[in-house]
Amino acid sequence: MLQVLFTESQIFASDWKIWLIILFVMLIVGRKLVMFAKRPSSVGWGYKAAAILGIALPVVLVLGFMAMSLTTIIDAEGISFGFSWVGKTSNRILWRDVEKVYVRQYKPLDEYGGWGWRDGERPGEGAYNVKGDMGLQLIYKGHKRLLIGTQQPEKLKTIVDSLNKSGIIHSVAN
Repeated sequence: MLQVLFTESQIFASDWKIWLIILFVMLIVGRKLVMFAKRPSSVGWGYKAAAILGIALPVVLVLGFMAMSLTTIIDAEGISFGFSWVGKTSNRILWRDVEKVYVRQYKPLDEYGGWGWRDGERPGEGAYNVKGDMGLQLIYKGHKRLLIGTQQPEKLKTIVDSLNKSGIIHSVAN
C-alpha cells in the first residue's frame, strides 16, 4: 500500500446556518402544502401525498447535501477524489497521465458556473469543488483540464513541490 501524502475532506455543510435557513424555508413551504391538503376542497390522497412529499423530500435532500463531502487523497502514484457520503473516492488519476499540475486561484462562478461537480466553459474542462477559490489544476497529456478544489492550498503546494523535486511530477507550472 502506498503512503498517503495528502488527504482532505471538505463538506458542503460547513456553514450550518445557511442550511438551517434553507431547511426552515422548505418546511414553511411544506407546511403550506399540508394546510392546502387539509382543505375540504382537496379531494383524495393525491393531495395529501404531495403535501407529505413537499416536506419529506426537501428535508432528505438538505440532509443528504449536508452529509456529502469531497474527498481528495494524493500518493506517489496519483490522486484519488470524488463526492461521497461515506468518505470513499470514486475517481483515480495517475501522475503518468498528467502533463502539468499546480495549485491556483480560480473563479468558480465565471469558470465553472458554481460549485459541485461542474463542467467548464470549454469542452474537456471540469471541476470538483465545494467552496472557496483555490484548487489543484491538472492538465492531462491530451490537454483536458480538471480542477479539484482545496481548503489547504499551501499544504497542497508543498506536496506538489515535493513530488516535482522527486521527479514523480515532471512539469509544474505556476
